[in-house]
Amino acid sequence: MALRTTVLRGLAVAAALVAGALFSQLPGFGDVYRAQLPATLSGLQDRIQRFDTQARAGGLEPVEAIQAMLTSVDMAQRSRGEQMAATAARIRVLEAQEEAFRSANPFVRLAAVVMHFDPPLMSAALAAFTPAFPATLPAAMSGVAGFSLALLVFWLPFRLTRPAGARTLPPRPLPPGRPRF
Repeated sequence: MALRTTVLRGLAVAAALVAGALFSQLPGFGDVYRAQLPATLSGLQDRIQRFDTQARAGGLEPVEAIQAMLTSVDMAQRSRGEQMAATAARIRVLEAQEEAFRSANPFVRLAAVVMHFDPPLMSAALAAFTPAFPATLPAAMSGVAGFSLALLVFWLPFRLTRPAGARTLPPRPLPPGRPRF
């Protein structure tokens, strides 16, 4: 039983160390994501601007052109309308995220990346990301948070499943002359 407990504790600490190392990389990854956001937004805005120019040349407002495409019987036109509507929605989300990055502290920025990420941008950021030593305060604090969270997740079930009267160490005797309260 003691060997099992020792092995489980060792595994819990090892998992917590790995989680701490992974979590410490989140601020660096968030920086890469944030660095790629303006280029992604610029590319999407260029696409919308070209569409707007084409729509106006055809005598329609961009919103009207998208609506006409979405209701078209031509599948290619309908597909392009769906793509343009999705692009416009994606631009709104990315612009809101960029504004949040500008006005937020490092921890809120990190939460914005984790909670509201753009999948294509996330893939590009992952491809460009290189892990590094966590030399900043947010990276160190993220590592400590990851370690603590993993330790809690992996260790707590073992503490809860232990028999009620079981103790790993015998109770320490009180020094002579000390009253027990």
